[in-house]
Amino acid sequence: MTAFYGDEDELPKYYGQIKEVRRIDSTIELQVIYLTDCWLPKKVDKWDDEDMIISCARFKVKPNGKVCTYHNTNSISHQVHASLVGKNKDYEIYPRKGEIWALYRGWTTKLKRSDLKNCEYDIVEVIEEGDSWTDVLFLEKVSGYGSVFKYK
Repeated sequence: MTAFYGDEDELPKYYGQIKEVRRIDSTIELQVIYLTDCWLPKKVDKWDDEDMIISCARFKVKPNGKVCTYHNTNSISHQVHASLVGKNKDYEIYPRKGEIWALYRGWTTKLKRSDLKNCEYDIVEVIEEGDSWTDVLFLEKVSGYGSVFKYK
């Protein structure tokens, strides 16, 4: 699985499965099918906005999902370590120890998708995980760099 940047705030928000990679002359062409969320645990607070993007849940590849074609890798953020579960070949994506995630400041279920462009967030490293909890360590930007972080 692969994480793709969203237009809302340029953070990785979408997950997809790269179905095919082609090289055409000197360009690359990626065929991607996006995942859709299919199950959330009962204990999870749900967004009030039904259009809000879900980043942690159980996902599936849409059986007849539209194939999206990309002619560069600019939209790709990183490889996602998803756990395959069940007979339906669903994938669980949750923060894991050692991973880097973005957490919105002032998080509330009232946030709307349209609010994301103006939301502030912190970059964190997951240092421990449990069934119903996650411990993180906050990171800060290294002066002079746009996307290099260090421990606070």
